[in-house]
Amino acid sequence: MRVNEIFESIQGEGKYAGYPVLFIRLQGCNLNCDFCDTEWKTGKVISEDDIVSKILSLNREIIVWTGGEPLLQFPAIKKVIDKLKKHNIQHHIETNGGLLKKKHFDNFDYLAISPKNIKDARHVMSLIIDNDIEYDKRDIKVVTDGFKVGVYLIPFASMFMPLTVDGGRIDNQIEKDVWNLSLKHNKKFCLRQHIKVWNIKRGV
Repeated sequence: MRVNEIFESIQGEGKYAGYPVLFIRLQGCNLNCDFCDTEWKTGKVISEDDIVSKILSLNREIIVWTGGEPLLQFPAIKKVIDKLKKHNIQHHIETNGGLLKKKHFDNFDYLAISPKNIKDARHVMSLIIDNDIEYDKRDIKVVTDGFKVGVYLIPFASMFMPLTVDGGRIDNQIEKDVWNLSLKHNKKFCLRQHIKVWNIKRGV
């Protein structure tokens, strides 16, 4: 697998915010968003067996596969998941949804889906409706500043997440704007807790 970083931290976003988890950030993405704040372009090759050993040595109950776009390496992820089936481990994935298929819902305990364009959002909604995917198993997380970025994806969202950058005054205003957007549309508000605590920093 092409891996950018593996680190223990607290999940800062979404339904499982606040839980201690093990993040496995994979290298590569099928998109090139101009507002992306994640360093995923570099990394090294690590075998599936070595990743399994790493997971077992750290003894975390939740693994979060993230990126970049982790579904680019789904066959390798599935091998790891299959080797860990006898262990009490949940596998979550953070994906933009553009590569999502029905089989992916069958292999992950929770999917945080954050589409970045209308095409991918419609694709995700179609999969969820056609396959009657349970609400507790997935979220459609729209990253937005409340005015420009992501506003065209509002109808697809189950939660809104502020597009924050550095934890400063501008971010605080964006958080307030998205807070009000969540009230207006009756959607869950998803604060980026790791940004509030650490600003932009690798390994958190």
